[in-house]
Amino acid sequence: MIWEQWVVPRSTDERVARQEQLVNILALGSAACGAAYLITVLVLGLFPQGDVHWESLVGGVLCVTLAATAYFLSRRGQVRAGAILIVAAAVLIGLYSGSVRGSITVAAVLLVPAVLFAGLAISGRAGAIVAGVELFLYGLLTLARTLKWIPQPSLGLSLWTGLVLIAAVLALVALVTWQTMRSLEVSLQQGEERERTLHTLNADLRQALSQREEKETALQQALDQVRQSQEEQAYLQGELQRLATPVVPVYEGVLVMPLVGMINEDRAQSIMEALLRAVEQQGARVVILDITGVLMVDTAVAQRLLAAARSAHLLGAESVLVGISPQVAETIVSLGMDLSDLTTQADLQSGLAYALRRLSQGALTGRRPVGR
Repeated sequence: MIWEQWVVPRSTDERVARQEQLVNILALGSAACGAAYLITVLVLGLFPQGDVHWESLVGGVLCVTLAATAYFLSRRGQVRAGAILIVAAAVLIGLYSGSVRGSITVAAVLLVPAVLFAGLAISGRAGAIVAGVELFLYGLLTLARTLKWIPQPSLGLSLWTGLVLIAAVLALVALVTWQTMRSLEVSLQQGEERERTLHTLNADLRQALSQREEKETALQQALDQVRQSQEEQAYLQGELQRLATPVVPVYEGVLVMPLVGMINEDRAQSIMEALLRAVEQQGARVVILDITGVLMVDTAVAQRLLAAARSAHLLGAESVLVGISPQVAETIVSLGMDLSDLTTQADLQSGLAYALRRLSQGALTGRRPVGR
């Protein structure tokens, strides 16, 4: 609509935009009322009994001029200045028209718009200030006329002019009230829409929090399962390591450690630790290392086995190496390994026989088994 295009605000701030729209409506309405008043005065002056008074023309022109100026200021972003100008024009026109009409009732009607405009377009405090100023000025004007400090008005508005003036004021107040209620309804609708949006966001947030809690619970369960799996894996690794380096007591003072599979440096270290621990705990006199199941022995593994044998000897146990395969023997020879610190036997049976002979001959000296 053309009307809405004329009053639509240009400010992006919501509060300033509402104030600007209201000032635009007041300015256009005041200009329309002033124009209607001027037309009425001029039309009545055309009749034989009519008389055009310059005061009425000045009042109408002043109303239109101030309203147009206020609208211009509001459209240029000076909303507060436009609102103050509209209120000032309403105060002057109300005081002038009320004093000319000479009726308290008419004065009361004509002075109300200024208070209403100030309260709506500026602030509630501004409305109260304007009401006080109008009351003071109207009372001062009435007192001055009562004391005859100023002459009584010789000008009286005609019936039709007064009706047009009051009708214009009432129409302007009705327009402002309608626009205010419309803005209030729009604000209420926006508030309801925001409330619905807020409820939707709250529901989405609760759902997101619920999903997050479910994910955290699932993550915690997964972490517990991973921790449990790690504990089980550590336990199995320990068991596997224990089974990979078994130490079997076959006779009093005789231990057998059967070795199977590949032997790397880590496993060789575990073999030495398990061997020394068993010798210490059981007080063994002979330790038989059975490498029948070992497919390959390199320099590092041989050195580990030699170190284990020397360590066991320091604890009072003789080490016997049995089960050397032809391939392993060939590797040992090709690498030039010195196994002179180790007693070697063909197989486990020969190793056990050797160990029993050594024990029966009493050739082994050293510490006795613990508890024996």
